[in-house]
Amino acid sequence: MSTLSVWCSYIHRLCIENNTTNVYGILEPSFLNIVGDAGKKSDQRISQSKCKKYIQHKLENEKKECQLLPFNHGGHWQLIILCPKINTVVVICSLHWKLNPIMEKIVSSVFTVDQMANGNRKNNTVWLYPQARKQYNSNDCGYYVMKNMLDIVTAKITDSWMEVFNDPKELTAEEMYELRLRWSTYFLSLLEG
Repeated sequence: MSTLSVWCSYIHRLCIENNTTNVYGILEPSFLNIVGDAGKKSDQRISQSKCKKYIQHKLENEKKECQLLPFNHGGHWQLIILCPKINTVVVICSLHWKLNPIMEKIVSSVFTVDQMANGNRKNNTVWLYPQARKQYNSNDCGYYVMKNMLDIVTAKITDSWMEVFNDPKELTAEEMYELRLRWSTYFLSLLEG
């Protein structure tokens, strides 16, 4: 969780440097770490209603073209992208899984309310599941979320998700090294500054 939280801070800094803070919002992963079906609460999980309120608050108050939501449920990271201007929700998963049903319900509810509040009375949200870069092991999903976030903000992607994220190859060793280098350099700068 903390690794992705630091990465979200880094991505926000990139948005500032690239003058795209009006385009991208980045949600804090710890506020998306919901209590699951079993209802087992831990100190690190929040209620579904708090998660829903957090996402709703971000949509209402930030008015970004894309909100990036790194989401972990059951030990697997996925990236959810909310694009209210084009009425689209994108889920990028390195295992090509659908979104967890609880989070899907939360996102769907929040997104529908936001669309209606902005004058779109039809519930015609488009859900996209691109066949993005695929991991072939069981422990690199966080790196795939990091890479997708980086690609989105550096290439200024706001649409054409199915075309842009249509490459099922796994990340190379060089790409993994570059992600780790960026993360550690940024983390050290936080400690020094």
